[in-house]
Amino acid sequence: SLGPRLSLSSRGGRSRPAGAGGPPERRCEEGQRGAGEISRTMADGSSQTSKVDFKIHAELLRLITYVMFWVMVLVSIFVTKVFVKPDLTDTPLVHTLGYNNICIYFDHSPAREVAAAIYPFVEIPLVAYVILNFLTTREFWQVGRISGALYRVYQLTLPVEFVLAVLFRMVFVIDGFQNIQGHTIGFLGLQLLLCLISTKNLLVDRELGETPGRGLVGQKAARVLAILYVLLLCVSSALKIIHTAALLFTGSGIFDVTTSGGVAIAKTLDYMWMVLAAVIPALIAFQQMRSTLALNSLTVTIELPVPSAVEP
Repeated sequence: SLGPRLSLSSRGGRSRPAGAGGPPERRCEEGQRGAGEISRTMADGSSQTSKVDFKIHAELLRLITYVMFWVMVLVSIFVTKVFVKPDLTDTPLVHTLGYNNICIYFDHSPAREVAAAIYPFVEIPLVAYVILNFLTTREFWQVGRISGALYRVYQLTLPVEFVLAVLFRMVFVIDGFQNIQGHTIGFLGLQLLLCLISTKNLLVDRELGETPGRGLVGQKAARVLAILYVLLLCVSSALKIIHTAALLFTGSGIFDVTTSGGVAIAKTLDYMWMVLAAVIPALIAFQQMRSTLALNSLTVTIELPVPSAVEP
């Protein structure tokens, strides 16, 4: 057929047990072509097929996302403190939340424009990770390594994750000094997205029997730590989202930010969430990428028919 063809195969898949439900068993590719290897074949002497095989690992994209996020943050802090030098005691965040969070460094020109220019290097690998993580899970489902119910969860949450991933850009579009609610909504969506990703990854790892850190502390201890981590992340994310949304839309949150004690609790929760959501996942992605490279890599094959030259 005319037009490009794209196919995916995973490494480390197992055959579906006899009698298992779901689609027919798919044969996974046993060999791997080198990245960028191209083969050309003739078909009936009238055309050529250009084929490119390459491996890609979802966790590498997640690691790139976190690295570029912190690059964006550090550059924004530098521009704000060196070139802008605003009065950070009089900001919409201080008036609403009681303190400045990390978003304050995206609020002043030219730091906002610089951060917006870097952000595509955060957003693109994040969206690619969401898609590739879904495709990797689909491959595991196809060969019977995860349940149909878990795969259905991935199907239902994929569009939600995609929307939440691109929603964060509203931080740069809506000026926090003019519309603090619209400015902050993207950050609330990001918190929900990161919680969803970590929870679903925990469920997949549980069914695969591949828990991050098992090589360091053993499978049983690693599973307990993984569950504890996801619980802390989800609880802190829920508290932050509810507290912030209540302050934004009702003026009163879970903690009384008109008192120094309430502000201290809210800031502590914010710092704890930042470590859980923006530091630890990068370490997990790095460890997963190294320990399960063959297991979670996808081999992507692109075939493009190339018509041969027509003689006059």
